[in-house]
Amino acid sequence: MKIDKLKIITGLLLLVLFITSSCNKLIDVGLPADSLDKDKVFSDEGTAMSALNGLYLQLMTSGMAFGNSQVSITAGLSSDELSLATANAVYSEFLSNNLSVSNTSVASLWSNPYSRIYQCNAIIENTKNSTSLSNDLKNRLIGESEFMRGFFYFYLVQMFGDVPLVVSTDYTETASVSRTSMDSVYKQIIVDLKDASLLLTTDLSTGKTRPSKWSAEALLSRVYLYTNDWTNAALLSNDVMESNQYQILTDPTKVFLANSNEAILQFAPVDGNGYTWEGFYFIPKSTAAPSYPLTDTLLHSFENGDARKLNWIGSKTVNGKSYNYSYKYKVGSGVGTPTEYYMVLRYAEQVLIHAEALAHTNDLQNALKDVDKLRLRAGLPLYSNDGITRNQSDVLLLIEKERQHELFCEWGHRWFDLNRTSRTAAVLNPIKPGFKSTATLFPVPYTQIQRNYRLTQNLGYQN
Repeated sequence: MKIDKLKIITGLLLLVLFITSSCNKLIDVGLPADSLDKDKVFSDEGTAMSALNGLYLQLMTSGMAFGNSQVSITAGLSSDELSLATANAVYSEFLSNNLSVSNTSVASLWSNPYSRIYQCNAIIENTKNSTSLSNDLKNRLIGESEFMRGFFYFYLVQMFGDVPLVVSTDYTETASVSRTSMDSVYKQIIVDLKDASLLLTTDLSTGKTRPSKWSAEALLSRVYLYTNDWTNAALLSNDVMESNQYQILTDPTKVFLANSNEAILQFAPVDGNGYTWEGFYFIPKSTAAPSYPLTDTLLHSFENGDARKLNWIGSKTVNGKSYNYSYKYKVGSGVGTPTEYYMVLRYAEQVLIHAEALAHTNDLQNALKDVDKLRLRAGLPLYSNDGITRNQSDVLLLIEKERQHELFCEWGHRWFDLNRTSRTAAVLNPIKPGFKSTATLFPVPYTQIQRNYRLTQNLGYQN
């Protein structure tokens, strides 16, 4: 989707009057809502839409930020996916699972989503109050903003556990909010995604770089999986699978292309970049080693002949040492029209969600048939007709391994999977001796605790 950057900038210049950062607030999200003549933004359809487009522009406009690579890298280092080729004080703390409360990357993983959440809140509130916008545009503005708010909160609870739940721009409510239980945050995420699925359309004619009804259902199916609601996880993932809008591509090299048939939601590069930021950070430059090589643990876990290993992992030798790196994205530099978009949600994950939900309800044979859809693409022997008798635990471990190989280095799936299934310590202790269970959550940034006396620190961390 082509972005009119001038219009976006115009919208943002108006919107920034009430979302400009302030160092005295809980989450650095802005001035009191009454500091804006809101009609300036939401009386004009073009400017209102530009304010929404600004959400995506800000997510993708700079490297190593929450929306474009930071989650994949920090979670990959925290788990058993990534290592470091050279010393890095900030990211070595993720690798050792020994984060300090002043880690700058942790601070960014907290503040960046909250800044965007505040922007979502502002768009939702002012769209609802507008008397000038068409109903169709209102539905889109509110639906996309609710989807994105649910998206941001989903990642916040994975990284930090209980987090402040802010769904208003009212300064008196947001200045000193305490942490909200994960259960309550999940309930709000579900409300947002359900509403978004009703407001957004199934029309994909303009591409997949904006949330659709299917995007909302896909993320909602994941939320249900994470909250152990197996019935709804199966229903929602099946709904997406039967939409006939997506498919598992037989050629692994085409999965991450722009508007891929496997993509449910992608973010497009901006600023004239012809590459994704993950491609930029994962693919080594010139004669240098990759900054974030894959671990031997991940490399050796693949079966022989797995097409994902052959097509999604690159190798480079520097000074006699061999490094492997994530090569899902093939373009890591250059300008012009990008051929790859940053994958956010894709069909393969829905298949795996469906499989896991079925396994938890003891529909083991159909769960294995789902897994085999991906193994077929990977060129591996199929499970569903191999004659081996497996119990529920066996099947769940097979699904975990399939997720490890299908979704590696994508939005922290491996790290979050280990945490939600309480298997982090069992998997990491052999390769990271002394791993502490409290490390499954990142620390609340100390700067935030200093600004808000109601914020408490996660267990295992000292302010």
